[in-house]
Amino acid sequence: MIYDTDDNRILTAGFSVRSGEVKTVTIHIDCNTGYYLRCSDVDDLKMTVEARHDGDAFVDIETTPISLTPWNGSREIFEIRVTAGVITTPTVRGFSLSVGR
Repeated sequence: MIYDTDDNRILTAGFSVRSGEVKTVTIHIDCNTGYYLRCSDVDDLKMTVEARHDGDAFVDIETTPISLTPWNGSREIFEIRVTAGVITTPTVRGFSLSVGR
């Protein structure tokens, strides 16, 4: 499960990113062996979605899901970073961030 920094479960969230902007959010995740943090396909969004465990290097989670096995049984802090490419017209798009096998 995914939680905000007050440990409230997150089912859905929205935010805006402007052309060339970078946004970072902090979440908490219940980690289990065999589970991964991943992102749905964002190719048509002209952005990159990356994540990292507290203090580690950012990883593109669309192409390389993060294994949650090392933190089995604990709730851990992760940062999600969204980097927008060049956007010339206002666009509304969505992507899914998920934890699963």
